[in-house]
Amino acid sequence: PAPPAPPNKPAKTAAAWPDKHSAVAFYASKGDVQAVYTYTNPDTDLPDLWIVRYVKHGETKKDFAQPTPTDDGKVAASGLPAPWPLYNRKRIRDADHVIVVEGEKCVHALHEHAGIVATTAPGGAAKGNAAKADWSPLAGKQVWLWPDNDDIGKAHMRAAYTRMKMLDQPPVVERLVREPGCL
Repeated sequence: PAPPAPPNKPAKTAAAWPDKHSAVAFYASKGDVQAVYTYTNPDTDLPDLWIVRYVKHGETKKDFAQPTPTDDGKVAASGLPAPWPLYNRKRIRDADHVIVVEGEKCVHALHEHAGIVATTAPGGAAKGNAAKADWSPLAGKQVWLWPDNDDIGKAHMRAAYTRMKMLDQPPVVERLVREPGCL
């Protein structure tokens, strides 16, 4: 049987599940969970946010959920308020060079196949989420922007670049052109 939604409330409210596994099981009841990405606070090693990537039953388009831990140890169905953390902050902190990509899947591909430190902002490029992210972990670093090969990706990276320029110690930013299917 499918795990229940949070008690007496629809999943889209700020209601809470007892733990991360219950939250993920809820999304698994709606479709195929392809990955769960943990946004970990590098100072506490505790999760700030999870991104659940899944495809709903009978559909082909990927969907995402952003359950978050609550102060009482449960997991809320709603995401964090802005500013949102960047992904992979522990590795970013120890790196001089970082590539900004679109999506956690690309972050993992660069690390696993090339040992490259990369990051992404949660929420996707199509929704203007670069403005909601906290880009401060990139302050003073050498950063490459690597958008998906589409107008939305390029606009997302331009917005990220604009936010990075506003940091007290802006990173040195370079841009890469991404060819289709390279990751």
